Amino acid sequence: YCTLGGELDAHVALCAAELKEPFDELMCFYGVGNHGGGPTKKNIESILRMNADPALPALEFSSPDRYFEEMLKKDLPIPVVHDDLQHHASGCYAAHSGIKKWNREAENLLIAAEKFSVLALWAAGQPYPAAEYSRAWKNVLFNQFHDILAGTSIAPAYDDALHMHGEAMAIAERGLNYAVQAFSWRIGIETEEGMRPIVVFNPHAWPSRAVVEIEAGLRDGAGPVLTDEAGNPVPCQLVQSRATVIGRSRLCFVADLPPLGYRVYKLRDGELENREFPENDTVLENARFRLEFDPDTGFIRRLYDKAADFEVFAGDAARPVVIEDRSNTWSHNVFRFDQAVGEFRAVSVRRVEHGPVRSVVRVVGEYGRSRLVQDFALYRDLDRIDVTAAVDWREQFKMLKLVFPVNLSFPRHPYEI
Repeated sequence: YCTLGGELDAHVALCAAELKEPFDELMCFYGVGNHGGGPTKKNIESILRMNADPALPALEFSSPDRYFEEMLKKDLPIPVVHDDLQHHASGCYAAHSGIKKWNREAENLLIAAEKFSVLALWAAGQPYPAAEYSRAWKNVLFNQFHDILAGTSIAPAYDDALHMHGEAMAIAERGLNYAVQAFSWRIGIETEEGMRPIVVFNPHAWPSRAVVEIEAGLRDGAGPVLTDEAGNPVPCQLVQSRATVIGRSRLCFVADLPPLGYRVYKLRDGELENREFPENDTVLENARFRLEFDPDTGFIRRLYDKAADFEVFAGDAARPVVIEDRSNTWSHNVFRFDQAVGEFRAVSVRRVEHGPVRSVVRVVGEYGRSRLVQDFALYRDLDRIDVTAAVDWREQFKMLKLVFPVNLSFPRHPYEI
C-alpha cells in the first residue's frame, strides 16, 4: 500500500523517523500490498539509489529472521508487549461464518484422514493417496488468503471457495473411509444373528470419550441393546432420526476410545422402554452440574458446578442480545459492539430428550422476524454441557451476540491470534 508507485523515499524516511537510541536498526517493509507483497524493479532501484545518499541510514536487503537474530545478540531494553500488536478490522472475525466453518471442517477431516491412511499403509498395506491429499491441502491453504478467510471477498469468490473446500472434504472423506474400512475388514468380529457391529474410531493421540450418534436400523417397535466387545452393557438411548421417514430412529451413546484406535460395540434388538420425561422442563442435573432455565425468558438462570462448589454465572446467561451494527464487512475503526437494541425472548422452553445417556432442553426464542433454537444437552457421565444453536436471521444492520456473564473477579484473558 505504501510503496505501490515504486519510489520508496517517503516510506523509508517514515521508517527512519522511528529510530530512537539505543535502537539503531529497524525493519522497513516494502513491496506491492494486496498482491502477495513482492517488490517491484522500481522498488529495488530506489533502494540502491538511496543507499548511495550518505544522509540516509544504510539500507540492507534482509529478512525478519535475520533481523531478529541480529537484535537478540545485542543487550537492548526490548519492551514486552502484553496486548494486541495491532487492532484492525474487527468485523473480519465474524463476517461470513461459512468460510470459517468450511476451513475448520476441512482441516480437521484431512488431519484425521491422513492419520488413519498412514496407519492403514503400515498395518494393512493400503496405498497412501499422497497426490490426492496434496491437492486437497492446496485447496484449503489457498482459501486461507487474508480476504477469503476473513469474509471480505466479493460474493462470487465464495462460490469458488465452497467448491474447493467441498473437493478437499470429499477427498478426505474418501481417504478416511478407505482407511477405516481396511481396519474394519481385519477386526474379525464374530457373526451373530440379529447383532450389528458398530466400530468407532478415535483420530486423536489421546483417549477420548466421544458422543456417538448413528442411525439405529432397529426393527419396528424394538428398543436398542448395546454392549462393548466384552459383552458389558453400554447405556444408550434413541433420539430423533435425521431422516423424515416414519419409524426411523437414531442411536446415541458415549464411546470410551483408545488413542489413535477403535472400539467395537454390538447392537441388538430389545424391548422398547417407555421412559417418562420429568415434569420439570427447566432443570438439568447430573453428578457434576445443575443447570436451571428461566421458563419465561429462556435464559440460563443458574449453572452450579458441584465439584468446585461454584456458581458459574453472575447473572442471566446464554442471553441472545441484538446489537446495532451499521459498519461494513470490515468494521474499520469499530472497537466495540455494545449498542444493544433488544434481545430474543422465549416462545418455548421444554425438554425434548431424556434417557440414560443425556437429557436435552430446547429453548426457542424470537426477535422481530428472526428465530433462534438452542438445544442444551447434559450427559449422565460427561463433565460438559453441549449446546447447538440454529438461527434464522432476518434482521438488517444488526448482529446477534450470546452473553455469558461469568462470576469471576479480576479476570485475565490468555489468548492468541
